[in-house]
Amino acid sequence: VEDADAVLRAFLAAAALSVEALGASPEPYHEWVQRVKGHEGQKRVGAYLRRLLEGSASLRSTAEVRRDIQGERRAGASRASESVQSGYSVRCIPQGIGPMYDTLRQIRPVLETEANSANDNPLVDPGTGHIFHTGNFYGGHTARALDGLKLDLATAANWANALMAVLVDDRFSNGLPPALAAHTGVNTGFKGMQLSMTALACAVRQLASPSTIHPLPTEQYNQDMVSLGVHAALTARDALERTRDAVSILLLTACQAIDLRGAAARLGAGTRPVYRAIRSFSSFVKADRAMEDDITELSRRILAQELPLPEW
Repeated sequence: VEDADAVLRAFLAAAALSVEALGASPEPYHEWVQRVKGHEGQKRVGAYLRRLLEGSASLRSTAEVRRDIQGERRAGASRASESVQSGYSVRCIPQGIGPMYDTLRQIRPVLETEANSANDNPLVDPGTGHIFHTGNFYGGHTARALDGLKLDLATAANWANALMAVLVDDRFSNGLPPALAAHTGVNTGFKGMQLSMTALACAVRQLASPSTIHPLPTEQYNQDMVSLGVHAALTARDALERTRDAVSILLLTACQAIDLRGAAARLGAGTRPVYRAIRSFSSFVKADRAMEDDITELSRRILAQELPLPEW
């Protein structure tokens, strides 16, 4: 749960940096918007994004976006380079990622209860000496909790993939070069990184298939229904590792976009320390180079909670 929470906060930092790199509007994260919907996770994620983006000079209000579009049309553009509203991957972060916050708060007591429970069979009541033949070994609650977490991890991986797709596509990135290449036509930029991102997202989606629905009778029908809790735990662990790598790729992508935009000095109070921490070991990609070490080191720092991320 702690590791998943660290990945969630790192994802939100990556999302906030992406929003700044796109010069998008922060209005979808306004406190009132989250309050009228009411879900706790949405409100918490919205508040976290506002903390990360506080004071950012890279953002534009919806009115400013509208003025920019009108200016393009007055200049003779047949089609504006952007829309008044951002795509869902930018606009719906609190609504789409908020459920993961709620899931982590819901499964913690489930896992703590399971860890402190009597799972033996048989069980002996020390007060009466009665021997009970039980099913307390059945890990249904744990398996179901971890299956739910896998769904949230798949959503986060999908979301990271969607945000990266916007950043690397010059049709949607509000002026950034294709593939975030410093020298378009000479270098491939972040094409390889996007391929890795999509592969990771697909892997997490496969791992997100619920384990609890796949029991088969065994041991001559004594174990005719099992929880497959170990399967749920192993696949949740693998999904978390791959989601962490996907978040690392999005963070590196967003930092590249920030540098290409020349926006490092205009970052928010929460995103600026994250950007600087990443740039302390991963430099701007001027020419094509291997990125494996950058991803590995950033994933390690997320796991070790070494990034300067705010708490909730």
